[in-house]
Amino acid sequence: APIVARALAPPGRRILAARYLSAYRRQTARPIDPSALERWEIVWAAARLWEPIPEEHPALLRFLRARLPTVEAG
Repeated sequence: APIVARALAPPGRRILAARYLSAYRRQTARPIDPSALERWEIVWAAARLWEPIPEEHPALLRFLRARLPTVEAG
């Protein structure tokens, strides 16, 4: 991808995620549990490692290494 697209992708993802969560909160009466969301982010990142996109693997591994010590069993 062009350098401009790579530079804009992370803030774009954050904006998209924030707007998605905002819309989700408006559409449902169910609250979002931030700790449950964080646990699912770990599952998502681990699942992405199986996809054939090796360029993403270093960032995914950094993400997982930063968060796995905080994961509780059970």
